[in-house]
Amino acid sequence: MVPEKRKQRLNEFRIFLETKGELLSQISEFLPFYAFPYVVNPKNHPVYRELFGAEWAADLKKKLSAFLETIDGEEQPLPKILFLQEPDDLHRNVQLKQLQNRLVDAEKRASQAHQRFSKIQNDYQSLLGITTDLVDTLESALRGEQIQGDVLQQICSRLVATQRGTAIWPTDSFDENGALNGTVASTNDGDLFSYGATLRQSLRYGTSNSHTQNIGMGEGRATASVKLCGLNFDKIKNAFKTLDPREVWRLLQALRWRLTRVSVEQRELALTAFIANDLLELTLYSDVSPTNDTVLGICVGSASSKVVEAIARLVNAFASLARGRAYLSQNGGAVTLLTRRIFQEKEETAIRENMIGALQKLSLR
Repeated sequence: MVPEKRKQRLNEFRIFLETKGELLSQISEFLPFYAFPYVVNPKNHPVYRELFGAEWAADLKKKLSAFLETIDGEEQPLPKILFLQEPDDLHRNVQLKQLQNRLVDAEKRASQAHQRFSKIQNDYQSLLGITTDLVDTLESALRGEQIQGDVLQQICSRLVATQRGTAIWPTDSFDENGALNGTVASTNDGDLFSYGATLRQSLRYGTSNSHTQNIGMGEGRATASVKLCGLNFDKIKNAFKTLDPREVWRLLQALRWRLTRVSVEQRELALTAFIANDLLELTLYSDVSPTNDTVLGICVGSASSKVVEAIARLVNAFASLARGRAYLSQNGGAVTLLTRRIFQEKEETAIRENMIGALQKLSLR
């Protein structure tokens, strides 16, 4: 080797050791090479003598070839971290739709809560006014002044109107003596007519009616007060796609009863859970994933008329509630699916009736 060329390569080797060989210096096998550039005659040195033999060079080439074969051999699978960094677009879009759906539902609940708060505030102010009038009336009675019948009439009417929203005793329902028309001032037992007893009876009547009346759900049954258990919505959605039609019909009926046969508080909790977990899988509808692959599509397209009727009743129950209508309206494909099914019903059936009712309620938005 030409001395100038040898000197140049040794200088390059020394620069490599000083700049990029810090980690290799910790390995005892490579440690002798760090002194190699500074040895005057390495060929005669006992440590470096074998480096100039033909066997060492051939062995090094063999090791290099074996290493390259492990890299360029069979195709290695891509690291899993690449897939973690780049989620599937469809899955991401579904999650985004579900989050948007929850946001809309939360805003709707906030609006309803604000309306209830305003009503409570108005009732509170009304009760304060009634309390003030009662205190004034009591003070007048303590001073020996006679209490007029129309005063008690107005107070009772305002109090009942606060609970029911309208007065149940109009002005002409009292006679000049302060008694209700058709009611004598004294009973056969000699007891005087009591405004308090009549008022309590009226309030009890109003309370009992409020519990037995149907609240816009189409079922005139008393609501239940039993505690509802939590649901596994992943299993429920899978059950719609795997169970036989009879079991699916029972499942749909049980879900509908969570909206129609419970108290108002339980119904709100159930509706929130249904929307948050996308019970009907409305967010999954897209050009890539047809509606028929969703819970709503499978049930509406079922060959069993009982299953179709059950899903129609459930959708109608959703549409009876403002938040339910917002949930159904998020995807125009659901409306199209219901419309097509209506045209398939040639006669007036429960399926057609409930689906038309649901679409009519959706038009209220």
